Amino acid sequence: MAALSPSSTTTPSDAPHEVLAAQNKLLFDRLRLPPIVHAGKRVQAPREACQRLHTACRAAFAAAEARGEHGGLFLSAGGASKCFWGFQNYDRVQASLNPQVQRQFTTMLPLHEVEDARWRPLLFGGLDGLEELVGYAKGLAEGHTLLACHMLRQDSEQACFGWHQDNLNNPHTHISMVFMLSSSKSSMQVAGSDPFIYDGVGSGVIFPSAAHHRSGPASRGTLKITFFFGVSQSSAAMFLSRKMRGEW
Repeated sequence: MAALSPSSTTTPSDAPHEVLAAQNKLLFDRLRLPPIVHAGKRVQAPREACQRLHTACRAAFAAAEARGEHGGLFLSAGGASKCFWGFQNYDRVQASLNPQVQRQFTTMLPLHEVEDARWRPLLFGGLDGLEELVGYAKGLAEGHTLLACHMLRQDSEQACFGWHQDNLNNPHTHISMVFMLSSSKSSMQVAGSDPFIYDGVGSGVIFPSAAHHRSGPASRGTLKITFFFGVSQSSAAMFLSRKMRGEW
């Protein structure tokens, strides 16, 4: 999700739905995915852990607000503290891009399981339920490496996306997982399939990161967490890709 504008070799986000659906069909055939999961594989994360994480996130957003850091997520645990922010240059959103607002309604958590190990005490200590949810997602990732984690507060269209691919400028990203943390209503759609309707706290969807998909309607207060899994890369390559995405 957090990538620069599409490259010239990427299908435009305003391409006809039929074109995107046809590309998805080729992808699913190559991956030998059965039709039953073309709309996304439905999973259910531990509900109680997701509820705890939702409560912790709301407290962390409020803590940042109290410090005058509107839109940030402030954590303090184990003698360390930091305010985390979102990406700000992803233009495949359902409105004209507003970098400042997008940075406030998205949050990037440094959870790369190799390069970001130093952040785990603060993240796991400050966000109750996160470690359990990461473990659950990792168990579904078929041996892939956790590369990135984004949180989306979809009260803003800056965190609601038009047609896009999660591996844009990130070809090493293979699997996307999205989980609902709030009890609100929301959906997403993979091109060529009916919308996927989230079913409450902990409801999740898994799909190939290369699949064209978009956000659906989201009721007020919707908070989601997304994990991106794939093949690990060198420190230098990851630094470059993160810099391109505006993370550093």
